Amino acid sequence: MSRCTVSGNEPVNAPDAPVPNSATRADGQHVDHWTMCPTEVMQAGFNRPVRMSYVHVGPPGPEFPLRDLTAEESARFDDEDPFAKFEPYPAGHRGSAIGRYWTQAEIDAVDKGCGVETSMPRAIAETYAATPGYYGSTFCCGCGKYLPVGVRGEFVWTGTAERVGT
Repeated sequence: MSRCTVSGNEPVNAPDAPVPNSATRADGQHVDHWTMCPTEVMQAGFNRPVRMSYVHVGPPGPEFPLRDLTAEESARFDDEDPFAKFEPYPAGHRGSAIGRYWTQAEIDAVDKGCGVETSMPRAIAETYAATPGYYGSTFCCGCGKYLPVGVRGEFVWTGTAERVGT
């Protein structure tokens, strides 16, 4: 797959091509970004609507009820960033995974994004619409940094509850 940039640089096929976004603006956002090339977007078609903005809502919470740690679990982990709760998964939910440990900081951050709406260039919006998992993070204009997208990402498309990158 070729990559293009928002600024309109020519398609790049080399996997070791320099990242177009090594320079940053005063607000912390990269000057340029990779996108799918327009011809590849047209070939792929849109799997999702083309949406031009998203809102920082914070990371999602657990899918299943949390339980307190057992004495053995508490003793197993160090005190540097101790786990506070455990989220057991139903059998087969995530393959062989039995659950996830949560720190208190992770629990406290659930659904606590800054609430700022960020818009993006059309080329990025079309890349998301054609290949929702193309990016691993996106910029928050409110926080001034890149944060994760996807199922556990921190953003929803404006006017929806759909996570960006899913």
